[in-house]
Amino acid sequence: MAKTKAAPIKPHTIPKLELTALMLAARLAKYISEAYADELSIENIYLWTDSQITLYWLSSKKLLPVYVQNRIDEIKALVPDAEFRYVSTKNNPSNLVFRETSYDSLKGSSLWWGGPTWLPHQNMWPENGPFDDVGDTTTGCLLEETLSLPVWVTLSAIMNWD
Repeated sequence: MAKTKAAPIKPHTIPKLELTALMLAARLAKYISEAYADELSIENIYLWTDSQITLYWLSSKKLLPVYVQNRIDEIKALVPDAEFRYVSTKNNPSNLVFRETSYDSLKGSSLWWGGPTWLPHQNMWPENGPFDDVGDTTTGCLLEETLSLPVWVTLSAIMNWD
């Protein structure tokens, strides 16, 4: 399932667009888990992003700007037990559609169709990093370095065939 949203008319920073993308992923994860509640027993929800600033905001105990805090609050309310995970841009299948990728390349891309090779092996998942210790200087760098918008959702479920 895929979901997109057009960028707002009023310009936003890239980090705010990244945060909005994660909020959309949270809405989608909640929708999927509710829609399949009778067929699946979902044990874990993982929301993946290549936006380090968004992960920092999610773990921050500092006072955040109103726009950011409202979206963080909504994400946490939608999927309170979700785990937010970092994926590098090169391993993010969502980024393939933002690059100059031909139809034939996308059609044959194992990353696009199956995700990163390490995804089925939780012990091989990349580390998130210490986002709670990020200082103001680093935050400024993250704001400038975060350039991609995609996020993706992984639902870990057990099939319930009863």
